[in-house]
Amino acid sequence: MTLKPCPFCGSDDTLGLYGNKDADDEREDGEDVTSQIHSNAYQIICRFNPENYDHGCGGSSGFYLTKILAVKKWNDRA
Repeated sequence: MTLKPCPFCGSDDTLGLYGNKDADDEREDGEDVTSQIHSNAYQIICRFNPENYDHGCGGSSGFYLTKILAVKKWNDRA
């Protein structure tokens, strides 16, 4: 499933799906995502980059039990 642009800032290139399967992973920028998630849940996050204010705002979805539901809820909001 494809994520729609962020409903807060309109960005579509800063979105990420994070969840329990990703807890040991790192983001592309090397930041550990473990602190951003709850176990057994998935969340969409519009990654904020303080060096580039044109992209990303830090907005996020709620937490959902499946990736599919997290994406659906994000897209319904966008």
